[in-house]
Amino acid sequence: MTDNNIPSLKLNKYWEEIFQGETKDLFEKKILPVYIKRCRWFGSKARKIENIKITENIIIGEKESITHLLFLLIKYSGKIREMYMLPVTFSSLKENMDKINPRGIITYLIVNKQKGILLDGVYDEKFKKNLLLMIKTRCKIRGKDGVIINYPGEFLRKFSLKNLPIKNSKVLTAEQSNTSILYDKHLLFKLFRKLDGGMNPDLEIVKFISENTNFSNVPPFAGYIEYKKKNSKQVIMGMLQGFIPNRGDAWEYTVDSIKKYYEKILKNKVKFENFNIPQSIFATEQKIPGVIQKLIGQNYINMTKILGKRTGELHLALSSNKKDKNFSPEPITYSYQKTVVSSMKSQTCRVFGFLKGHFDNLKDNLKKDANEILKNESKIEEYYENLLKKKISATKIRIHDDYHLGQVLYTGKDFVIIDFEGEPARPLKERRLKKSPIKDIAGMLRSFHYATYNALFVQSLSEKEIAMLEPWAEVWYLYMTGVFLKEYFKIVKNASFIPHKKEDIETMLNAFLIEKAVYELGYELNNRPDWVVIPLKALLYFTK
Repeated sequence: MTDNNIPSLKLNKYWEEIFQGETKDLFEKKILPVYIKRCRWFGSKARKIENIKITENIIIGEKESITHLLFLLIKYSGKIREMYMLPVTFSSLKENMDKINPRGIITYLIVNKQKGILLDGVYDEKFKKNLLLMIKTRCKIRGKDGVIINYPGEFLRKFSLKNLPIKNSKVLTAEQSNTSILYDKHLLFKLFRKLDGGMNPDLEIVKFISENTNFSNVPPFAGYIEYKKKNSKQVIMGMLQGFIPNRGDAWEYTVDSIKKYYEKILKNKVKFENFNIPQSIFATEQKIPGVIQKLIGQNYINMTKILGKRTGELHLALSSNKKDKNFSPEPITYSYQKTVVSSMKSQTCRVFGFLKGHFDNLKDNLKKDANEILKNESKIEEYYENLLKKKISATKIRIHDDYHLGQVLYTGKDFVIIDFEGEPARPLKERRLKKSPIKDIAGMLRSFHYATYNALFVQSLSEKEIAMLEPWAEVWYLYMTGVFLKEYFKIVKNASFIPHKKEDIETMLNAFLIEKAVYELGYELNNRPDWVVIPLKALLYFTK
């Protein structure tokens, strides 16, 4: 063993011997499981790996720039299987070690007495250049069982082979399930680590919007790489899109704005009054009092209007093609409503059972709220049942399906919506289903609610200050969700996917808000117990 308990291997002549005979067995059994579990993009860390097999090995590049694209079939206990992609290359220790990212070190190799590193290809400059060149030149590369095919998009045609932005590239660290490579702040390549058979919704939606609509607030589509095997579904390996210069995401922007809102309240010792506060998020016509406008800031209010507008325009774009069966709107059926309600009830039963099991571990100040929610589970379910009182007159469409402030880039003057992949843990087929866009709206409203409390928790505030600011958190939430909803419905008011009756909109939004809050409750109980307060407060509202 060497640095950080990373294993090392001795090879005779070539580093590629790692893919042969007994050395391959050792690589699959001892080295890959250790490395995979260290990676942020590996989503099954909680599962027990039974074995890993290299099922495909495709060579990219030539001579000194060779990378092997490995398809890893990972088998877990319980007969569960997943396929992941890992590009690997060799780097001599004679090269500049300062440029090698420790995250990419798979194992140390000693090849014919020469020390080196088996490196995750995304941290190798030559591989990153080859990725871009592959897409630009439309090349096909054959493997043992299938072929890699590269498709350039319209946006990539702006760049000739000579001026491709390949001089400076870096791996971004923010993403969890994929790996993104930024090229000279011009192009962004997203490598899909988990490989599933079928069309990837992120690629599908970005490509559709770029090529078929006038909506320009998504990254421009620039190309993709797929793997094709006889008698099997296509496998999307990665997608290329234009890079959007930005000042961070809408989450950071919103939390920063709310912090300033709280600071103004504390600094000016503003007394909490009624201010004719909206009784619900649906009071969208209620004017924001001057004192509240000053506290929130007119700039943020204006940007929230823009976010509502862009969200509406996104849904209109996604519903604009009546001929493409993958995107044409479909009527919401009563059967669909029953399926949605059944899923909501099932999740609530599971999470509330989990809450009961963890009740004694809750902080004393949360037990009262948790108990109130558990006592009123039937009231929660009434909101679901309301969805079954009649057939909803509206259509379902393709939606973002994981919509929140973190999925929106803030440019300083506008917003750009990103990451249409959906929840990576769910099957591709499920992520491509058409749904009511009200589900997206619920996701964004829950994100607003989280932002108000995040801004409270991340500051060094006393318990007294937090208690004093909590009512102001609800004020901010009610007014800003009202601003967002008013602008959104102004844009989509005649769209087929919006129910004709206001009460039907409220019924759907309430049900989706509860569904999202219940999901959050389960997540926080599992991962961040101190944050349970946020979904508890959301659910408490619906028990009154």
